[in-house]
Amino acid sequence: MEEKALHSLAQTQDSLREFIQSQSDKATDLTNISAQEFLERFQKYTEAERQEAFNRKIKLSKLEYDGEKDLFLDTFKSDDTRDAYCRSINFAEEYAATLDKSLLEFTPAEADDFIYSQKNRAPASIRRDVAAVSSFFTFLERRHKGISNPFRGTRARPKKTPVRPSAYPTEKEVEYIISHLKDKKLSLIVYIIAHRGLRIGAFQGISIRECNFKTVSKGKEYKGTFSPQIIQMIKAQKLPLTAPFADLDTVSLKSKIKYEVEKMYLAGEINAPYSAHDFRHYFAATEYAKDHDIYRVSKLLNHANITVTETYLKSIDVIL
Repeated sequence: MEEKALHSLAQTQDSLREFIQSQSDKATDLTNISAQEFLERFQKYTEAERQEAFNRKIKLSKLEYDGEKDLFLDTFKSDDTRDAYCRSINFAEEYAATLDKSLLEFTPAEADDFIYSQKNRAPASIRRDVAAVSSFFTFLERRHKGISNPFRGTRARPKKTPVRPSAYPTEKEVEYIISHLKDKKLSLIVYIIAHRGLRIGAFQGISIRECNFKTVSKGKEYKGTFSPQIIQMIKAQKLPLTAPFADLDTVSLKSKIKYEVEKMYLAGEINAPYSAHDFRHYFAATEYAKDHDIYRVSKLLNHANITVTETYLKSIDVIL
């Protein structure tokens, strides 16, 4: 209740500021009128504002929100990207529900309030969520007259902070982590990332024939080969080559690796709480160090071109 009361007060303050600004734009001098006349004018303004909001609500009620949301999410080929956008939009919807309104009814002031309400979260997470919801509004804006993006031009979004230099494990740390993971399937996945460079999102769809694998990574088909050692390790765990990791969930897999590796870090056994992607960094740096053939490394990483690979290697402080 307190949050709603504060929100109502903020709305009144916003309306008052907008009213004064509107009169200023009309070159109306408010200093020479009585308090009664000021209140009457403000009442007429707010009544017109409420009517406009009501008309907008009627328009929005004719829009099939769930269908539009599904259509927007289907524009992303990658399951990971689609899930990330969906979580961000759901988060904003939950906030809108606390105000007893639809996300589509957000005003610019409410969009700012939504951002400010997340002050205890990491700035990068806030920026990610705002970007996702803003993208959804822009999608709707192009398809439906009368919808505008309340996040456009916001100054509430936290500024980017300098990114810490990317750390990746040493060869000894990779060997230690792989050998000390109690979950053998998890150990196998970390081994494959560190020695073949697959993204974590590529595992679920992998199918293998002899030493050749095929999967989808970031919405693109990805083909390559596994070493005989990797094939032997997969067979040793009695996993079907047709779909050895089909039962995995990418999000929970990332969390498991992070949790287990972080325990080793907290115990002082390794130098940093490495993420799943840091093992791909290790692979990229190790492969490039072999012969400095950026074309070969680019193909192994399944990058679109070597420019992407150059940026990728520089981001982990590899000297080209």
